[in-house]
Amino acid sequence: MLEAGENTALPAGSCWGSGRQLGRFGLAGAAVLLGFWVLLLLLRPSLFPEGGYEGNAAWREQVPRGIRLVGDTPRYVQGAENLLAGRPFENKQWSYVGYVAIVAACLGSGIGLPGVVAVQVLVALLSLPCLYGLGRRVGGAPVGVIAVLLHAGNPEVAAWHTIIQTDSLYISWLVIFLWLSMEARERGWAWRVVTLVPAGVALVLIRPNGWIVPPMLGLHAILTARRWAWHVRLGALGALVGVLLLVAFGVSGLRRGIEAESPVQMLYKGEVLWGDSPSRLQMPAAMVTSDDWGPALRYILKHPLACTELALARVTALFGRVRASYSFRHNLFLLCAYPPLYLLALWGAWRQRQRWEVGLLLAVIGGHVLTVAVTFDHVDGRFFLYFLPELGTFSAAGAAALACALCRSWRRVACSLPS
Repeated sequence: MLEAGENTALPAGSCWGSGRQLGRFGLAGAAVLLGFWVLLLLLRPSLFPEGGYEGNAAWREQVPRGIRLVGDTPRYVQGAENLLAGRPFENKQWSYVGYVAIVAACLGSGIGLPGVVAVQVLVALLSLPCLYGLGRRVGGAPVGVIAVLLHAGNPEVAAWHTIIQTDSLYISWLVIFLWLSMEARERGWAWRVVTLVPAGVALVLIRPNGWIVPPMLGLHAILTARRWAWHVRLGALGALVGVLLLVAFGVSGLRRGIEAESPVQMLYKGEVLWGDSPSRLQMPAAMVTSDDWGPALRYILKHPLACTELALARVTALFGRVRASYSFRHNLFLLCAYPPLYLLALWGAWRQRQRWEVGLLLAVIGGHVLTVAVTFDHVDGRFFLYFLPELGTFSAAGAAALACALCRSWRRVACSLPS
């Protein structure tokens, strides 16, 4: 594995021109694409239908129709109102306190829920240079440009910028946090820790999914520490697992947040897609139906094949993307767009496999996939979007390599033709 400072990037010269100029044009184009999709979806929200809204009717009446209020929106708005009024949080509001605080700031300042959408779009724009930086580290400026264009031009991602939910902010902030992590590793930790640690805390507070990211970065750091002997790596790995278990079960707030998602009951019920009965698998009967972890672990040991099948079904749904609840147009888009991106991602990751950045991004993607495997996938498909920018970076690497190969082939053919 190549260490920081070594480079196997695609050549930016012969096929692509100046890397710096290419990056500027790519970022400008990506910003325009993102703005186009957000504006279009605000004007025509029916292009991307999202789940029903059963919250306060006054909230719905006070915001433009283009700003979507959906099933989980009341959690954040009510949490913001509780925060502003000095009342205690209710139910799952603590698990999303970072996002609740942003909603509260917008409500308290008078800009309201349109201000929340503005914040989400602004952070999405700020994440574009960071995503370009991830792609540039993986395969050079061409990869960075293709990565930001793929991300900004995806209407699925743009739609979440217009929805009052945590997902848009989480997707964008994860990209920013990973870029800060790579910068710190390559250029030295020093003062960069001052920005990296708060960014990591913010990621965790926006959505509980953020808890998986620091451990996966730690796992990658341990496995790629070539100067450490294997017994030292194993010891560090054991310590990491021990700390994770201690935090997960010892910190009451985090434990309650995990239990609020009912992962044990989801296991017993064979839940593949949250709230989607037709997709459930028939699981062996459980002797105990409580939420206790001990019986759940014994259940997994007793029925390893059924539990493995459930985990694989969840991951298959995660990457399969299509849903019975989606429109024909939406499913057609998914079937046309994602299989080629998967193939390009496999090729791109394989070509750049010696880059340590590739391993880091794979660790983060793997952490999110693991979370789905042990809990559930969501019927609206948004859990896949959490790591789509990172996956898209590999697709960009494959696309850039394919473009270079086609360019070289065309030049050979052109040179062989008689003048």
